[in-house]
Amino acid sequence: MIPCRACGSVETTVIHEALDVPVSSCVLVTSRADALGFPRGALRLSVCHACGFIQNDLFDPALVDYTQGYEESQAASATFRSFVDAIAGDLIQRHDLRGKEVLEVGCGKGEWLARVCELGDMRGIGLDPAFVPGRLSAEQAERFTILQEVFGEQHTHLTADLIACRHTLEHIGPVQAFVRLLHESAQRRTGSVTFVEVPDTARILHEGAFWDVYYEHAAYFTVESLTRLFHTCGFGRVAVRRGYADQYLLLEAFADDRDPTADREQSPAAVVGAAKAFASTARASIDEWDRRLRRISLDGERAVIWGASSKAVGFLTALELGSALQFAVDINPMKHGQFLPGCGQEIVPPSFLTEYRPDVVIVMNPVYRDEIAGTLDEMGVATRLEEL
Repeated sequence: MIPCRACGSVETTVIHEALDVPVSSCVLVTSRADALGFPRGALRLSVCHACGFIQNDLFDPALVDYTQGYEESQAASATFRSFVDAIAGDLIQRHDLRGKEVLEVGCGKGEWLARVCELGDMRGIGLDPAFVPGRLSAEQAERFTILQEVFGEQHTHLTADLIACRHTLEHIGPVQAFVRLLHESAQRRTGSVTFVEVPDTARILHEGAFWDVYYEHAAYFTVESLTRLFHTCGFGRVAVRRGYADQYLLLEAFADDRDPTADREQSPAAVVGAAKAFASTARASIDEWDRRLRRISLDGERAVIWGASSKAVGFLTALELGSALQFAVDINPMKHGQFLPGCGQEIVPPSFLTEYRPDVVIVMNPVYRDEIAGTLDEMGVATRLEEL
């Protein structure tokens, strides 16, 4: 039994296993053969009865490489850019951050850091081994410094008025140790606000969303377990809300304020119950999608998926009939002509559909449905949209 990495409890229950999955879902692979031969690993999710945290017991960080061809950017989407602007603008306004400093831990390709610096006339520092120089304009890059390194003890001297960690914490195995490092950085600047964005696991459990479970996500959070973790690691005031059609958890925490309600957090019993039901809920979702793909095939229809990222890899890997879908559409030009790791589908631009003329487009994330429908209308491609 693997102790909970968030609280240390040994009272955990295994809730889901997938013992042969790609070790990364966002790496760009240059050939179908290499994609099908992509390294694989084992995934075993367990839930902690003490705090409700869910982890991949079998996660091995040595198997995941974020420095070679890792392409996680969603900045090509107008829908996503609007979300980013709204979140960044809200943080700047509510916490009076204009003209101040930002530190982003796990900054990816730097798009969010660049945008928050632009909107708030801020200066910043970003850390991420997956950063690619030259992706941003020279004018954007003037506002911040990037360290192509993994955040660790050697970086806790860095601090800022806003410390952001977006879609990074779920990739961390030892989450408690990592959050304690964030707390150490936050303590160095009076009034600093720490902002964290992660997927909401409560939705994954409720929907049986097997497509949102992948190897490189070592940690899965709910409102309760995320709040409890930050209190455990020394943060005082902690507030968590949902965003992006309730797909994400948005946390704001302060290192120098004590919340009198911190010791009266909700029981994790409801989360533990939903987690224990996940295996059967996910199995039902997998069976339903295999039936739908079988019907599409029997009807002689041509289908593609739209969204060549983590959800696509999680979706296709789990299905018996996933290989029947030959193409994955994506608007990110960096992905075009590449192949999905572990699955082998070629990634094509939307313009490909003007000749391919699919009967069905399966939308990997329903938040983009309207944007996708608009693009199809502009191209004159009449098709049926189905969504996860």
